[in-house]
Amino acid sequence: MFSNCANPKCSVPFEYHLGGEFFRFPHDHPDADTAEHTHGVIHFWLCRHCCQFFTLEYRDGRSLLQAREAQEASAQAGKIAGAILIP
Repeated sequence: MFSNCANPKCSVPFEYHLGGEFFRFPHDHPDADTAEHTHGVIHFWLCRHCCQFFTLEYRDGRSLLQAREAQEASAQAGKIAGAILIP
């Protein structure tokens, strides 16, 4: 579980009433730790301020902080090129 904003440059402590944006990503267990009928989920939170400028992606077992402008520009480029983008 998280205790602060996922932005490493932000120190806002998590408090539900402060708002922000929650992220939930599937997370694979190492084979030795996998119990039958289980799945892993990892959670992150960006505070109200940070979520205006950033979003999170989860790749290769790591959370990546990405500027919203870059994500929107990438999505727009994909639409122009006719690519199918998966959020």
